[in-house]
Amino acid sequence: MRRIAAFALAAPLLAASAAAAPAALDCSPGFDATRKAAIEQPGVIPETTLDAEWAWSASNSVLDIFTLPNNPAHPGVLHLVLDKEGFRTWAGYLSGCAFGDSGKFNGWMASYRDLNRSAIEDLKQGRPVGPPPQQPE
Repeated sequence: MRRIAAFALAAPLLAASAAAAPAALDCSPGFDATRKAAIEQPGVIPETTLDAEWAWSASNSVLDIFTLPNNPAHPGVLHLVLDKEGFRTWAGYLSGCAFGDSGKFNGWMASYRDLNRSAIEDLKQGRPVGPPPQQPE
């Protein structure tokens, strides 16, 4: 029997707003049904990386990241609700579902949370984020 665990990290990473945090991702449909529902939404832009499949919904400002079988946290999904300020975007809310090894999933989720926290801190401090711009030759 698969163990299902839901994790939610309401991320008050920036100034708190009066708006309530979004609800955590509903894990009850299971990995395959959750993935199918996310991918099949109108306007979703899918992208595959080495160990995950991303489903980006610009209209909803949501990014769902589904593990592939070669990812140690598989099967699992991260659900990021994105906040925008000008041209900057970051995960303002992160939840997810572990349908397998919850320890490996927690590590995978923490890496996204820490990366996001680091990028936001860099932005707040005015430090450059991402690779340096290419210089003309």
